[in-house]
Amino acid sequence: MPSRTEAHLVAVILDTANRRAALIADRLQLALVVILLLVASFSIAISQIALGCLLGVTAYRWMFLKQRPVAIGLEWPALVLAAWALLMIPFSTDPGQSLLFYRRFYLLTALWAVAGVVTSEQRRQWLLLAVLVGAVTISLIGSVRAYLNSGGLFIDRLGEMSNPMTSGALLMIVTLLGGGFVLAKGSPRRLRMMVLVALLPVLLALAQTFTRGAWLGTVFGCGALLLAARPRWFVAGSLLAVVAVLLLPGLLERSVSEGQAHRFTLSYVLGGRSTAERVEMWQGGWKMVQRHPLTGVGDRDLTTIAPDYYRGPDTEYYGHLHSNPVMFAAIWGVPGFLAAMIFLVAQLWLLLRRWRRCRGESAKAPPFVSGWVLGAIGVWTGFFFAGLTEWTFGDAETMMLYLAILGVALAPRDTAPGMPDATDNDGGSAHGDAHA
Repeated sequence: MPSRTEAHLVAVILDTANRRAALIADRLQLALVVILLLVASFSIAISQIALGCLLGVTAYRWMFLKQRPVAIGLEWPALVLAAWALLMIPFSTDPGQSLLFYRRFYLLTALWAVAGVVTSEQRRQWLLLAVLVGAVTISLIGSVRAYLNSGGLFIDRLGEMSNPMTSGALLMIVTLLGGGFVLAKGSPRRLRMMVLVALLPVLLALAQTFTRGAWLGTVFGCGALLLAARPRWFVAGSLLAVVAVLLLPGLLERSVSEGQAHRFTLSYVLGGRSTAERVEMWQGGWKMVQRHPLTGVGDRDLTTIAPDYYRGPDTEYYGHLHSNPVMFAAIWGVPGFLAAMIFLVAQLWLLLRRWRRCRGESAKAPPFVSGWVLGAIGVWTGFFFAGLTEWTFGDAETMMLYLAILGVALAPRDTAPGMPDATDNDGGSAHGDAHA
């Protein structure tokens, strides 16, 4: 039998080993999140690999170090949506493809995997830097290539990240996140100036995508930022936006190529080919819901079945319906639509609740807490409104960056001076004692 001294020594050795393992796992997880946010603007392959590694580290911490994942308040809405989508696979018009497409829910894990490393102001600063460096780098590369290939800017649509629509959505997200740090009242002057400088090439690239959905999302997202942080500026900002919309077609006619300028004329916006195609798709989606109100047609590529629901002499068929709400109802039925919308609305509700706490006198948040939360409110708003005319929920690149930002914003707060304990989201807690 070992003596008490020997048993105590063994216990100390095991405790030291566990602490070192926890520290290594924590730092590895942080490095993987930095990589994910750094490359999210230009490589979905690397970001998904980083997410997979993140999940592996999270599972290791849970199973061997008894450090359970954080809770952020979205567990039940996400579970209900994922469960309904899984139950609908046998009722799909193509069950095999719906089973394959179920992998989209893999991306949702980014919410919790990213939130698990957000334990200090310094880490929030590193994560913001990763997002900005990635977006600025790809924006500069895209603008330089556009100039070299076309002999100037604003001639061809910029699609450096993937395609113009995905590129526009990614740049919109980064713009609105940065806007949160610029407008948050607690942000230091140096931080605001740094973010503003970083956003200049991002805004230049966003303008060159000529993606109206991303532009629209940016406008509404900026409106949400002003309404939340600077309500006195909201009216002036709204009037400025109206003036910009009225003047934009004329400015574009004089400064960009004719092929791009006409996309923003009132006649084209109301009755152009792109608008007409979307109206056809949405009408077809409504017919899909009417035929399959409970189950939908299934989460699948809609190209082959779309002609059964809408057709025209010049119709071009796509694998989706260019609208998040329409797609939710078409592929998962009315219950799936409700589950998806509850999942989205729950995100905004949690962000607004966190923002109220950031502004409260009894819980004055550090600048990187309030900046991430406010920025995420703008990102959510932009994502929602851009998603009215685009299938952003089904775009892996857009969803990865969007969910990662929400993960940072909704992470349980650390125990820095003046902040509440790490249980901000209805019983959520940090990884045990790992970050104590």
